[in-house]
Amino acid sequence: MDILLLLTYAALATAIFKIFKIPLNKWTVPTAILGGIVLVGTLVLLMNYNHPHSKSAIRAFVTTPILPNVRGLVTEVLVKPNTPVKKGTILFKIEDTPFAGAVRQKKAVLASAEAEAKQLELEITQQIAVVAQIESEEDRTLQAYQRYQQSSKTGATSAVALENHKQIHVQALARLDEAKASLTRKKIDFESQKNDAVEQMRAELARAQFDLDSTVVRAPTDGYATHIRLNPGMMAVPMPLRPLMTFVSKSDPIVIANYRQNAMQRLKAGYKAEVLFPAIPGKIFQAEVLRTMPALA
Repeated sequence: MDILLLLTYAALATAIFKIFKIPLNKWTVPTAILGGIVLVGTLVLLMNYNHPHSKSAIRAFVTTPILPNVRGLVTEVLVKPNTPVKKGTILFKIEDTPFAGAVRQKKAVLASAEAEAKQLELEITQQIAVVAQIESEEDRTLQAYQRYQQSSKTGATSAVALENHKQIHVQALARLDEAKASLTRKKIDFESQKNDAVEQMRAELARAQFDLDSTVVRAPTDGYATHIRLNPGMMAVPMPLRPLMTFVSKSDPIVIANYRQNAMQRLKAGYKAEVLFPAIPGKIFQAEVLRTMPALA
């Protein structure tokens, strides 16, 4: 751009000298040169300030390293390199036999734990009925004892009979306390079985099911897989430093560029921009400023 402005000014100056037949001397030539420096310099400064540009720019992509959640033997690789796929498309599969077995085992243990919890709940219901029966018996023995107390005051009942009914009532109270204690223990066992054993097995089943589902690795978003380092028969290992493939998410093209500090004053989100690539001469791509950052690595 600078050279183009200089050449344009030189052509204009030459045409003016010839058309108006201005003599070339120590006054006119330095004036033309100085005027060109001032004019072109002012234009360049104004353009750099109002139209900031940068040659230090890169095309950025949003990529996701594809790693399995479980370790296993790869059975199928269904994705082709650099081929667009939709979100949820199966990329590859891992041998699921051991994980399916673990799910069946956890389901069986969970069913056993739930059955035991139901048995404890049934025992609680039965114990509640036992407590109600003993309470009724205790109430009956209490009433009988109270009647004998009233009769003993008039001498109609002997002291031995009164003592016998008293002991019967005491025994009924003891059985009632024992039945209530047994009911409390059964409730505690039921809550422990329900909240600990059953919930723990449900959590283990959920984890086993997650591992089983993880044997099928799917595309995280719309995009394409590249740098595929996977073939059937290879061992897939969840190692962060060794991704099995790189997934490029489908998104609008993003260009990240570095600018001088003074140019940042004229860069705002929403401004129009133009992008040129040396490999595509003669074509200008229209763009828009997404955001500006005060610091860039």
